[in-house]
Amino acid sequence: MVWRNAFAHGNVRNDTKKGCFIKYYSGGEKELILTDSFWLKLENCFNDCSTLLKDVADNIKNKNA
Repeated sequence: MVWRNAFAHGNVRNDTKKGCFIKYYSGGEKELILTDSFWLKLENCFNDCSTLLKDVADNIKNKNA
């Protein structure tokens, strides 16, 4: 939810030292630096969630068969 809220309500900015980042508010001003390692972590999280949801759907389908 933190990532979703940062992208939905924050502002993407660029800094010559930090690179690209999102400035957002969540109980105070925060920054999410958009590095290659961040994008890999985000992609892995989405893939893991997708796999879990597919497993749940398959289990429901098998129980109803």
